[in-house]
Amino acid sequence: MSPDSPPFDPPARRPQIAHGARFIVALTEDSIGERVSIRYLLRGEGPTDPNVLMTDVLGHLQIWTETMAEVVKRDGEVIRIERAKIVAAKVIPPEPKRSRERA
Repeated sequence: MSPDSPPFDPPARRPQIAHGARFIVALTEDSIGERVSIRYLLRGEGPTDPNVLMTDVLGHLQIWTETMAEVVKRDGEVIRIERAKIVAAKVIPPEPKRSRERA
C-alpha cells in the first residue's frame, strides 16, 4: 500500500432480509457506552433458517470486538454475545425520564 492510498475499509456487512424484515448490524467500537438493541441467534444459521430462534437484548454496549459483544442490561445483568450470532444491532435513544407518580 502506498502512503497516498486510503486506509483499508472493509465492506459493510450486507443486510439480510427475512420474514419481511431487514437485518442490519450498525454498531462499531464508537458505539461503546451507547444504549443499544441487539438481536441475536439462539438457534439456527441465520434469520432465513426455518429452525431459527432469536432473542433481543437492550442495554449499554460495554465491549465490541471482532468476535464478541457485551451488553449491560438495566438490571446490571451482563450479556455476552458471539459476533457471528448477531443478526441486527443499532444504537437506540436513552430511556425516557419517568415522572414521579402522584400520591
